[in-house]
Amino acid sequence: MDNYNNMEGQNPNMGSEPKNMSIGDKKLPVILAVAGLVVAAGLVWWWIGGKEAGQKSMAPTATPEGQSVETVDINADLNDINAGDLDAEFNQIDQDLNGL
Repeated sequence: MDNYNNMEGQNPNMGSEPKNMSIGDKKLPVILAVAGLVVAAGLVWWWIGGKEAGQKSMAPTATPEGQSVETVDINADLNDINAGDLDAEFNQIDQDLNGL
């Protein structure tokens, strides 16, 4: 029994893991901290980008009374179409068909 008491006094943590951290144990908190910062920066970037896009799309536009923005855009696109001289092209097609 005397021998047991001497061993108990020398190493009170017998059977438990050592308290010294190895290099691999020190890397994990650093990696987690860096990953957390990257995720936080991404969320901030996404949040700010979403607000800017929402503000741009909410800009007021002058539209004639009774017409929606989509109708005004469609009419503007239709007016910009250059179809050329369709009557001359149809006359050419009629001549080609009559020649058959």
